[in-house]
Amino acid sequence: MQPEINNLNSLLIICISLSDQHSRRALMTKQLNDIGIPFKIMDAIRPNPNQGWPEAYDQKLRLKYAPSDLRLGEIGCYQSHQKSWQLFLESDNKLCCILEDDVILHNDFLTSVKSLCAASDSWDLVRLYGIFPRSSKKLEHVHGDHYLVDYLVKQPNGTQGYIVNRGAAKTLLEHTSKMIYAIDEAIDREWEHRLRMRGLEPAILSQGDFSSTIEKRVHNKKSFWGRFYREYFRMQSNLSKQAWSCRKRLRYFLHEII
Repeated sequence: MQPEINNLNSLLIICISLSDQHSRRALMTKQLNDIGIPFKIMDAIRPNPNQGWPEAYDQKLRLKYAPSDLRLGEIGCYQSHQKSWQLFLESDNKLCCILEDDVILHNDFLTSVKSLCAASDSWDLVRLYGIFPRSSKKLEHVHGDHYLVDYLVKQPNGTQGYIVNRGAAKTLLEHTSKMIYAIDEAIDREWEHRLRMRGLEPAILSQGDFSSTIEKRVHNKKSFWGRFYREYFRMQSNLSKQAWSCRKRLRYFLHEII
């Protein structure tokens, strides 16, 4: 068990922002300055469409799993989060809060983050916002009406804001070394990387009213056998996910009755 971190001295805050998204960057800078905590704006990666696919992108496996390639914006988002983990590991900080540049921080953001830092021995990654509501179990009280939760079946998706420790950053860099899924899907495959993924509910940030910088998806038409193999691949993945979920729920059930 690592020692408790009860202040923000060991926390690095990184905001991922495209350099030409001036209104987004200005809003995030103002919000973080108003809170009064140090932060870094990290230029997000925008892939050059003329340079082809990144070396890490496994297009063959991707198209076995999904009906279309990753979009350039998804690839840029993927690489940007990897870059933020690497930047964190190059620092001396013990924890890192990673924010995308299209979020609105709630009034209790700072107090809740401080409380999460104080309880950092009980998680590896905490999602501060999720796109979809998911079934969860309350684990411990954090602050006010906020609780640290474990999602029992599915993760709520999204990488708008989360906190990681150094071990999680190292693991995620290894786990995402081969690019197949969108970055939030890759992070959510907890049955593969086995990190202690948690959420904070209610959320302490929300999605801002900005247009997406990720392009619309174009689906490739597949043959019958292509569709069959895709569904087979997804079924295998889903069985592993369900087995992980069942073990998790059984563990909590046994803990409550013993």
